[in-house]
Amino acid sequence: MIKKLESLIKIPENTDFDKPFFQMDGTNELLLCGSNSILEYSSSKIKVNVRGIQISIEGSNLIISFIDNDAIAVKGNIRALNFVRVK
Repeated sequence: MIKKLESLIKIPENTDFDKPFFQMDGTNELLLCGSNSILEYSSSKIKVNVRGIQISIEGSNLIISFIDNDAIAVKGNIRALNFVRVK
């Protein structure tokens, strides 16, 4: 999986993938590593569980452009990210 992600973006070498990790490219692309499940999915809101933290991505024209066992990439016009610890 890491090789696939590296082909999409530049991931720092010292990244600890045992912890939640996210990277944004401007306001149009977001990579989340450590995602356990997608809780909600629409073109204006995507909510995922990332190791005990619920992350809501809000915006417009949102799509999941990449998904794997442990990561998702979201593209679209991202307006807001909200983090809620659930553990």
